[in-house]
Amino acid sequence: MSEASSRSISWRVVAGVLLLAALVVFGVMPYYVTFLVDDRVKWHSLLEQFPDRRAPGYRELLREADARIPRGERVAIVFPTLEWPRGYSYAFFRAEYLLAGRVIVPLSWWDGPAPERIAEAEYIVVYGAGRPSGRWERLFQNGDGEVARRIR
Repeated sequence: MSEASSRSISWRVVAGVLLLAALVVFGVMPYYVTFLVDDRVKWHSLLEQFPDRRAPGYRELLREADARIPRGERVAIVFPTLEWPRGYSYAFFRAEYLLAGRVIVPLSWWDGPAPERIAEAEYIVVYGAGRPSGRWERLFQNGDGEVARRIR
């Protein structure tokens, strides 16, 4: 056996022993380590869906919006609640992430709802709520919501 392969084996053995020692000393459940060696595709799917577990269908609706709304446009998110700590913050920040390149117009902030700001948006994504008044052209609709463009 060459010197390089024996160093490689020694490194792996040392790493394994250190990991086992950490599990024993710190009481870490082996479950938390399995994601390092387990099926990456399965973990990717689970972790990708994790932020959206309380709003099923919202991520898919935002993906549809991403396909239909041009970059640089102003988009308002209409969510069942406009209360920032009760869910609108999640809807806003998730939209900022999944609709990167668009300006997300907040209809609420930490200091309270501001539904009048919808006038600043050319597009809306409506999830689990009624469409706001005004003239809107529907671009997409499913059982969870719709994507629409303002008619001027």
